[in-house]
Amino acid sequence: MKIPFSLLFLVLVLVAPRVVAAPLERDLGRGLAYLRAAQLPADLPTKAADPHQALVLDLRFVSADATAGKAFEAWLKFHASANSPLTILINTETSPLLLRAFLDSPLPPGVVTIGPASNEFKADISVEVSPEADRLAYDALAKGTAIEDLIAHKLDKPRRDEAELARQHANGSTDEEVEESLPKVAVTPAPPAVAAPMSDLVLVRAVQLHRALLALRRLP
Repeated sequence: MKIPFSLLFLVLVLVAPRVVAAPLERDLGRGLAYLRAAQLPADLPTKAADPHQALVLDLRFVSADATAGKAFEAWLKFHASANSPLTILINTETSPLLLRAFLDSPLPPGVVTIGPASNEFKADISVEVSPEADRLAYDALAKGTAIEDLIAHKLDKPRRDEAELARQHANGSTDEEVEESLPKVAVTPAPPAVAAPMSDLVLVRAVQLHRALLALRRLP
């Protein structure tokens, strides 16, 4: 008996092994780790190698059912602490069953949420970035872009000489007087515009928060 092609195709789809997305782990330096979850609760870390290591948990574009949502809420209560901060990246594509963990009850100490600015939900720290740019930056890491490239040029912005400005203010100078005292630089035509390197602005903000806590000696 000849098997219809449509039936054969359906059988092959049902018996074929499913390709499950794997979590992504990266080192962001200075005691900060990055984990991008794909499947919950399976991808949630059970034990940190360093009990004081800070973690960025990326839940953007992560779906979840009711069981996964409850498991995440339970994990959240026992994982974070003031000595091991947990920064969670979220967006409008994060499952509402996961977002509920941040809305229904106060967050444990040490937990901060960061996400694109949105009218649908409010993260602790909102970042001005379009959904399209957020998606492109998110996909770039999975496609092989080094995580250092997604954050580096934003973290290394040039700064003015803060020590000199502080000295000028101590002498009673105003901002305008300080500007006038700085050496004048000849204006040259700007070089042709080039495409800016892609940045994951939400992740950048998480790293900046960690670096600020280190500078303030809020972390062990």
